[in-house]
Amino acid sequence: MGRTCLGAHSLLVNAIYFMAEWEHKFSKKSSYKAKFFWAEGKTKQVTYMNEVGLLRAYAENGDMKVLSLPYADTAYAMNIFLPKKRYGLDELLAKIDGTTIQSMLSDLKKTRVSITIPKMKLRTHLNLKAALIAMGVTEMFGTGADLSGISDSPIMVSEATHKAIFKDKHSDTLNLFPNRRS
Repeated sequence: MGRTCLGAHSLLVNAIYFMAEWEHKFSKKSSYKAKFFWAEGKTKQVTYMNEVGLLRAYAENGDMKVLSLPYADTAYAMNIFLPKKRYGLDELLAKIDGTTIQSMLSDLKKTRVSITIPKMKLRTHLNLKAALIAMGVTEMFGTGADLSGISDSPIMVSEATHKAIFKDKHSDTLNLFPNRRS
């Protein structure tokens, strides 16, 4: 969380750990370094994972391309949504919704594609308290909270947070939270 809540009796923390191998592993031999265009006029040298000519679940419309990369346990997949317009992510995010996402995923068809994806590490830190309150979950944050099932003392939740780190590799994906000790 980055800070301790002074006087806090309880914190609601959500963390996830997920590690899985890709159904089709990316070959380290086919990786290469090149520029990644992350904002207009801004580039960064990164390592790309590369794969040519495999049948993959793919769809596109006028605004975006979608690629689904299954894991070895094919019940799981990473779905990548890419705007067709370079630097068009903000524009795409402004108009995309759950219906559009579901529609694109329903349109996925096996297609022979060439894939070039930067190796990535993504971090997220979400304040769940604000989201929970917006959904009407308010009682646990007030002095009248009934959390008697987890404590004999009267307590309330001071903060609620979700942190995740996503890192992909040639052979697998690792999604873990930073405070885990091995």
